Amino acid sequence: MYYEQDIVDSNKVNIDELFSPNQVFNVICYHINDKSGLYPFVQFLLCKEKYSNKFTMPRSNKEDLVTNIKASLLSMGLLEEYIDVDKIAFKGYYKDKVKHLKNNILVEQTFSLLVDISGIDLSKLLLVNANPAWFALFSEIVNEKSICNIPISDSTTSYFETNTCLAKIYADNVNKMVYYPIPSVVYTVDEFKRSEFKGLFGESKVENKDYYYFQKSFNNAINEYTSSLSLKKGVNRYAFFSEKTKILEDINDLDLDNYSSNFYNGAIFATQYEQHVPISYHILSNISNISKEYNIM
Repeated sequence: MYYEQDIVDSNKVNIDELFSPNQVFNVICYHINDKSGLYPFVQFLLCKEKYSNKFTMPRSNKEDLVTNIKASLLSMGLLEEYIDVDKIAFKGYYKDKVKHLKNNILVEQTFSLLVDISGIDLSKLLLVNANPAWFALFSEIVNEKSICNIPISDSTTSYFETNTCLAKIYADNVNKMVYYPIPSVVYTVDEFKRSEFKGLFGESKVENKDYYYFQKSFNNAINEYTSSLSLKKGVNRYAFFSEKTKILEDINDLDLDNYSSNFYNGAIFATQYEQHVPISYHILSNISNISKEYNIM
């Protein structure tokens, strides 16, 4: 995910001289899921800016780091007895990569606090708009620039675009590093009770069909759902691995025998259950009594 040279070597550098007491840093708090799905993947903790309601990187000093991360997890609804602070593992001071400016202008080296919380269970997260902290996929940060329909700040997107190594999980294969694919985000919308079930177990195959069906876009998933407006609705987010993919111009060209994924007009037809992993589910709030306009409640 990162290389040893990306971390300040405390054996060679006096940390107390490099950083001032109570200095505040950006925090790269990550969670690697390696227990389900086709491949391991990483999510990053983001927090909402106070006034803009945009997601941004959390900030903390080293002294309060564990306390602040624990508070973020509690704010998501995780029970305190399931948050083992010993599994909030400080990995060191990460040397941020910076974009090169024109005219060879020197850019001051900055640092972030790197924290691994992969030992904490994040399954079946029910997140609402009022939650100040969420987890995001790398693809949501740099491609979608939003989680569901809640925007991510430009500065956060720019940071991850520059520090792409943070999204790359690799395995050693006979002294050769093999990188795992980075998943995208997909959605389904259902009556809330069904969304609650899918929040743990994931999507089922379409009835009488041999494929799983998702929407690439949050808005498309909502607009496509045609059930009664009076029913309580929910939306599920999944990490999705495309594998061998066919882009369709005509839905009649669907090919599930030779391709594990077929994309058509924003819709995704997938053949393998392990291609998707639930990462959160949400209650939808109807903002209009006469139209299908929804936000995360």
